[in-house]
Amino acid sequence: MQNRLILIFLAYLLSFSAHAGKIDRAFISLKELNYFDAKKCFEIELKKHISPASFGLATIYYRNDNPFHNIDSAYRYIVIAEQNYFAQTSKDSLKFAKYGVVYENILSLRTKIVSVYYEQVEQENTQAGYEAFTNKFPWYSKNNDAIHKRDSILLAKALWINKSFYYDSIIKNIPNFEYIQTVQDRFELTYFAEQTNSGRTNDYVNFINNNPTSKYITEAQDNVFENETKSNTVDAYSNYIAHYPSYYNVNTAWKKLYKVYMHEYTDERIKKFKKEFPDYPFKDELRRDMDLIKLFLFPFKRGNLYGFMNHKGIEIYSPQYESLSLFSEGLALAMKNGQYGYVDKLNNVVIPFQFDFATDFIAGRAIVEVGGKSGVINRSGKFILPLEFIDLGQYSEGLIYGSKDSMYAYYDIYGRKVISERFTDVFPFSKGRAKVVVNEKQAFIDTSGNFVIQPTHKEVFYYSDSLLVFRDSILFGIKTLNNKIVVKPIYENISPLHNGRAIVIYNNKLGYLNDVGAKVIKPMFDAIPNYLQMCVFHEQYAKVRIKGKYALIDKNGKYLLNPEYTGLGEVAKIIAFNKGKQWGYMNIEDKSVTILPLFDFASSFHYGLAVVDVKGLQGVINEKAKWIIPTIFTSVKLIAENFYLVYNGASYGLYSLSGDQLIPLEYDQIRPISNDLLVLNKGDKIYYYHLLDHKLISQATENE
Repeated sequence: MQNRLILIFLAYLLSFSAHAGKIDRAFISLKELNYFDAKKCFEIELKKHISPASFGLATIYYRNDNPFHNIDSAYRYIVIAEQNYFAQTSKDSLKFAKYGVVYENILSLRTKIVSVYYEQVEQENTQAGYEAFTNKFPWYSKNNDAIHKRDSILLAKALWINKSFYYDSIIKNIPNFEYIQTVQDRFELTYFAEQTNSGRTNDYVNFINNNPTSKYITEAQDNVFENETKSNTVDAYSNYIAHYPSYYNVNTAWKKLYKVYMHEYTDERIKKFKKEFPDYPFKDELRRDMDLIKLFLFPFKRGNLYGFMNHKGIEIYSPQYESLSLFSEGLALAMKNGQYGYVDKLNNVVIPFQFDFATDFIAGRAIVEVGGKSGVINRSGKFILPLEFIDLGQYSEGLIYGSKDSMYAYYDIYGRKVISERFTDVFPFSKGRAKVVVNEKQAFIDTSGNFVIQPTHKEVFYYSDSLLVFRDSILFGIKTLNNKIVVKPIYENISPLHNGRAIVIYNNKLGYLNDVGAKVIKPMFDAIPNYLQMCVFHEQYAKVRIKGKYALIDKNGKYLLNPEYTGLGEVAKIIAFNKGKQWGYMNIEDKSVTILPLFDFASSFHYGLAVVDVKGLQGVINEKAKWIIPTIFTSVKLIAENFYLVYNGASYGLYSLSGDQLIPLEYDQIRPISNDLLVLNKGDKIYYYHLLDHKLISQATENE
């Protein structure tokens, strides 16, 4: 019995020695790169020494210099090694430490293994891949990088889909999203666009009522205002005020109502306005206008100084200014001691003389400059925008662009920055959009600064409401707003649409596209100088040149006048033509000559009259070739639509369309300064001519 117990004990010792030797052998084989023996030994030892054996197996599977390389298996075993490390005895921990089986090395190998996973995820570069990785390995050091890349992919996808529901799903389902502000902004923009894409007033009103905190409330109200007052009538503005009294545009509506109503700027008209609109909120302005409305003042000059005279030429305020403008919005721009300021019709200095440069007031705002820096003031002289700008535009649709250094921003009429500095060049707003330049790429933004056309092309402009002309190198093409190419970039130029046709240049030949970008007239005509002005369609016809001869074509390219003319005037029913040396006129409908070629040059008819040239002198004829203004002038030019400015080489005068001389030829200069007023200069004297009254206003002093 005793011998049997001894044999059992010896067997146990031998067994223990064999196991201990197996794990040592495994690590020795691993060191010698004998992976087959090492793997076999580690697998045998898994039940006995689970942490070191798993560490060994994880090492084999991690290494890529053996046939057992498998990153999934490596990760499975390193997790087992890490989870069971502290379950082994202190004696085993100390023993296996000589083979590098310490907790720090286990964690280090785990990180290396996970790094391989991350490299694979980076190669795939998918949202799902990054999400799965961060969920599986939340402790990994590059998780923030993975989340950043996931968010970037998700943002790009969201911008491509560009639907409010998708932005909303990110906001609700992706916590701590890196670009949450961008997504929230895009959600508001797309939701606003989706809810109001019809452009109908009711949709804007519903949006305003249902989304009182939206940043697009102002834009929605602007659209309601534009829709309801587009006719620019008293009734339109009155109805707007009655139906939308809480909208911020209501004061603008009141002022525009007043402006439209006061098409006759008289005392009687103001009294009638007060009676019809007793709720008008700007009563002080009415009282002021009633006091000053009958006072018409004009600048006059004596010596080197300017003063004011009335419409009879009587001096009202003596000359004391070095420069003086006409009144605009009740104020006149004046200069004293080299500085600009503003005076009212009582000759009071309303805004002191303190500016190096200034403009007239428009819509209650004026641009001023001091020391090379510009700003904006209101009619009381208060700065709306401080003197900090090296460049300022003009207000358009309530916004003005400005630059303080190298970047541009947009500001509203109250001086609030509504679009931050991020553009290297900018343009005024038109129809709610403005062209901007970002990194030498052109784009379009809305009045909130959001891109409606992304900065992807060197040049881009609207071809129509749904199409864009773009240029990346030297050639132009057309695409949709969703970046679908409609016309490949093959043209040297594409013009804006005009009467349903756009000019294109291909291989230096001129042709035409229709309103959807389809080629309707192939490029076959000469690209003459100023073709963008000379070859556009007027109504149904366009003037073109082929092989040096001019012709007239219709919108399908059919010749109305064959290419047999050395010159053609502007497109008109009665058109000027030249087949040789002289110019005449013909009717384009029946091609009959209405006036024989008698002129050295002839322009087309306007208002039944045309300017012609005979032996270097100009005059005006009617459609029956009767002289309205004789050919005795160096130049004859139509101005203010209904008058001809004439020049004889020394002096200027003015004729009516009926041929009456309204202003004799004795003035050094005549130029329009408003729709119904001309300013005339003779020597150092200033005169005015009222076009409606045919009245000359001159200073009634001294010998005049």
